[in-house]
Amino acid sequence: MKLSEYKYKNYRFLGCSEGGLHTAMALPQYKLMFDIGVGHTRLTDFQRLLLTHGHLDHSSGLAYYISQRALRRLDPPDIYCPPELEDPLRRILSIWAEIEGFEAGYNLHPVDYERYYKIQGNVFFKGIRSIHRVPSNGYTILEKTNKLKPEFQDLPGHEIAVLKQKRNDLFYEH
Repeated sequence: MKLSEYKYKNYRFLGCSEGGLHTAMALPQYKLMFDIGVGHTRLTDFQRLLLTHGHLDHSSGLAYYISQRALRRLDPPDIYCPPELEDPLRRILSIWAEIEGFEAGYNLHPVDYERYYKIQGNVFFKGIRSIHRVPSNGYTILEKTNKLKPEFQDLPGHEIAVLKQKRNDLFYEH
């Protein structure tokens, strides 16, 4: 299975998809993946995995991914999933650990739809409920910036600089 590369603006996507067979996509600059497909050795380095749903073409490589990270002595991955998948995934991964005779570390996080998860710097992701025949998520990646509140926008720059040293309420997160 060959990985393809696609560039859009400042983003580089790496992945593979064949309807009903496998789907995995990575954003190398953020060290994160959307779905794991059937597993691919070139995708093992990505620390963060955002699962959209549990269909096998999107998730069957999960145990392999976790195991390969452990074998390569990489940190346990952070795996985000629809909340309904947390318990079944833990059971499946426990059985795989029993079969393999080794329990590899992983951090499984059911998505809280009200929360923004930090990726790096001021870049975050947020889970969004999506419609499918099984519980599923979409994800959005966004950059949060601080904007000057309207009541301070008419002030000259030097006054804003002075106020910034005295107050912490000049900006709001956008």
